[in-house]
This record gives sequence, C-alpha cells and structure tokens, in this order.
Amino acid sequence: MSELKAFHAQGDEYGKIIFAKSHVEARRLAAGELGCEFQEIESCRRIPSLDQYAATGKIPAKDLIEDHGWWFECAGCSTRVDSDNFDYANEQRREAVYVDDVVYCCQSCKASEDARVAEIMRLEDEVTATALEKWPGITIVHANGHVNRFQNAFVDFSYPGGKYSARWNLGEETVSVVATELEAWNAFASRLKRAA
Repeated sequence: MSELKAFHAQGDEYGKIIFAKSHVEARRLAAGELGCEFQEIESCRRIPSLDQYAATGKIPAKDLIEDHGWWFECAGCSTRVDSDNFDYANEQRREAVYVDDVVYCCQSCKASEDARVAEIMRLEDEVTATALEKWPGITIVHANGHVNRFQNAFVDFSYPGGKYSARWNLGEETVSVVATELEAWNAFASRLKRAA
C-alpha cells in the first residue's frame, strides 16, 4: 500500500487532487501545479476515498464527476459537465462521454471535436506535402493546421544554407524569413530554379 494520500487542494479559481504524504507537501505540490504561491492555496483537505488511485496518480474524470460532485468543462464546447449534465436549452439530460482524462458533454460534441481535429491534421499533412514538393531539400520543423480568420495553415522549415527556419502559409506565393537570412534564402531558391 502506498504512503501517499489524496488531498483536494483549492486555489483561487481551480482545484486539484494531489497525492502526497502530508497536508504541507500537498499544498506545496498544488501551488506548483496550479501556478500560484503556497499561501494562495485556499484549502487542502483529505479525501480518503481517493487514496486508491495513489499508485497511478490518475483519477478517472467520471469518478470525480459522478461520485465526488466535481464538474469539468466539455473539451468541445466548454459547457459545464457535472453529475446532472442537464442541457437547459433543450430541457434534457445529456449522456457525457469520457475519453481518458477528457470529458465531452455529449456524443455530438465529441463527434464535432473529432471532425475539427481531423481537419487540423488533414491541413497539416497538406501544408507539409505541398511545402516539400515546392522546395525539395527542406526539413519540416513544425506544421500547423489550426485555421481561423487571422491565420492560414502554415509550415516552419529549415533549408540548406539557412541558420533559422522559414515560414510558409498554405496558398501564399511568398516565404517569410528572418531579414538576416534573405541572402541564404535567395541562394537556396536560385539553386532550386536552376535545378528545375
């Protein structure tokens, strides 16, 4: 049996279950995890019924919601998910969906989030493949498929002769490089044109 015990440490806005040997250790660990000072932990209470999870350090969200009265935000729409999980707009109870530590208010919300994530991954694959085709010899550093009204899918990449990575937005004709890298980029681009 583990010497660690379960504590519920509450900061200003958020709470956390901490496994520790004492209240003082739990407060210290909670302050670090919640990003606040030791004295900003408002309360630190033992929860013996959660000691059983000390070995793994993970408590299923479903147990916290259904057995201990906690609530989480839906990972898809940020709606509150609690033991009632009532949709007041449609006047019906929703069936929460649990995926590891992630909670969704309903299957529909999870499906929407899954579709959003799939689209991000598709765009990341597209921007990566397109960049590798346009500029053979580059090395992809980072691809981002998160698209909104301010940003297209983009890729950061390193290229022969460059010290810093360049950025290209999907669908654009230009590449962004650090000003001191302009000569290196132009030399690389010229080599590609001659080779084509």
